[in-house]
Amino acid sequence: MNWLEGLAVATGFIYVILAIRENRWCWVAGFLSTLCYVVVCGAAGLWLQMGLQCFYVLLCVAGWRAWRGTPQAPEISSPSKPELNISHWSLRAQLLALAGTALFTLAGYFALTHVGSEQPLLEAATTAGGLMATWMTARKVLENWPWWVVIDTATAVLYWRAEMPWTTWLYVAYAALAIVGWRQWHTAMAAATKTATATSI
Repeated sequence: MNWLEGLAVATGFIYVILAIRENRWCWVAGFLSTLCYVVVCGAAGLWLQMGLQCFYVLLCVAGWRAWRGTPQAPEISSPSKPELNISHWSLRAQLLALAGTALFTLAGYFALTHVGSEQPLLEAATTAGGLMATWMTARKVLENWPWWVVIDTATAVLYWRAEMPWTTWLYVAYAALAIVGWRQWHTAMAAATKTATATSI
């Protein structure tokens, strides 16, 4: 599994770099990475993480479709499918997302406890958080990045305990890159707002 984990790490790293740049091709790299991790997580006995990776595959397809019409893919933009811009969630929306993630974490924890998982709480929490954060990324919600800082740090601990060092360091890098992505998206959002305001005057 070492070579497959290495391929998953490489394509996963490419995914984050492209996502920070708002490049639609990030979803292709993410698709390849998650396919590899389905097998790797299954071999490591991380069942909920394996299920999460399967869901990531579907979300990568959704992200590819949602990001249609971005500056990196102008040839497929159309009036019926406008560019998806970075948006900001209200406090209420963020609290609802946290509540939903907490409920899913509890459900996953009890399920994993019954099947004998060695890290039921950590695996359930990172899976629930990862699902929510990936959906936020696909919708270009700015707050996805602070979510990823927390989730990636916790996931690094999960994989370290599972004795998967390459993946551990990937998630450490993910956490650091999430900070970069947060700042870059915030700057891009501010610039877009300024341009829109100037145009409307």
